[in-house]
Amino acid sequence: MLPLPSVNGPGVAPGQPGGAPWQAQQRQYSQVTLQQMLKAATPGVMIALALGALITPLSAPLFLVAWALSTRIRYRRATIQRTFLVIAVIVLAISLFSMAAETGGFDLFSLPGYAQPWARLADFVLFLTTPLLMGQALRNREPPEEMP
Repeated sequence: MLPLPSVNGPGVAPGQPGGAPWQAQQRQYSQVTLQQMLKAATPGVMIALALGALITPLSAPLFLVAWALSTRIRYRRATIQRTFLVIAVIVLAISLFSMAAETGGFDLFSLPGYAQPWARLADFVLFLTTPLLMGQALRNREPPEEMP
């Protein structure tokens, strides 16, 4: 009769540390401050999102400004760009649905009025999530991406 294979691998007795493959590679995370996260998210993006979250009439234009400035972010740029795109599509869809439900049709001239409260919410959500994504990248010690 053949012996059963060991979970810990050959030559490692059960109960010895470091025997299981999933225990061999544990990441070392570094401490990241709020200042580092905000700096990685770039001041331009954070200022545009903060002002957009505070000033309703400027929320949609400042959302677009923040989206354009997010190309300067050096960590997880593709994830940030995708997040802006998904939120922009959601804001547009909700705005168009609200307009159609209220007026029974679509009017491009009144679309900004329907989009402003949702863009303000989007600015607020991105103001919170963008530094968190930067913090995660910094904690994982990801290298900065090259500028386009």
